[in-house]
Amino acid sequence: MEDGMDIEEHDLLNNPTVRSLFPDLAVLKQEIINFDTSEGVAPVVNELHSTINDLKTELNERDQSSLLNDVEITGLPEFEKESTGHLVMAIGAKLGMVLEERDVVSAARVGARRPPPGEGAPASRPRPLVVRLARRALRDQLVENARVRRGLTTADMGLPSHTPKPFHVNERLTKVNRSLFGKARELGRTHRWRFIWTREGRIFARQNDTSPKHLIRSDADLESIFRTSTTRN
Repeated sequence: MEDGMDIEEHDLLNNPTVRSLFPDLAVLKQEIINFDTSEGVAPVVNELHSTINDLKTELNERDQSSLLNDVEITGLPEFEKESTGHLVMAIGAKLGMVLEERDVVSAARVGARRPPPGEGAPASRPRPLVVRLARRALRDQLVENARVRRGLTTADMGLPSHTPKPFHVNERLTKVNRSLFGKARELGRTHRWRFIWTREGRIFARQNDTSPKHLIRSDADLESIFRTSTTRN
């Protein structure tokens, strides 16, 4: 385990497989620029836009697949000179799991560092802790155990003295999917949909217990799903 290793946002530009698709995007964009806006070429332009959007969705899904061993833990108090490895072990124990050092590839806080309010005190807004586990099965078990244990707090975790805080363990999402998930939750609240969730890096929505579930892959899906809901209502 590389304790405290910096984990940055997964960059599409550094993914060789993804980079191989960039020339296609560049060609398509140039073709759109070269087209006139006359009525005769409008259908072709629309088709090219659709192709570009499909490629962007594919890139995002490939990026998400690289995060299938990762979890993001929010709400954990952040202390100076903390051991992120110890935090992961403590979280595992809290969730009824025995994690060993070999099970954790890396663990680190992400985002801009926030200074604590006082010496020895935790930061008021702790940064998320991103953990990469050695096996996907461990990741899945950790997330599932957190889902069935509502109201988890940091009490009795061996942390420095602090007021116990609730914390959450979730799948790690790409920047695109985090944005989509946030939009889906907001639209779900607006339209009174009961279920908005993620599973294996994918975003799903269901209006109620008996309605079908919808997979959300893009902003276009959001518009289609919730617009249809509004029309039916």
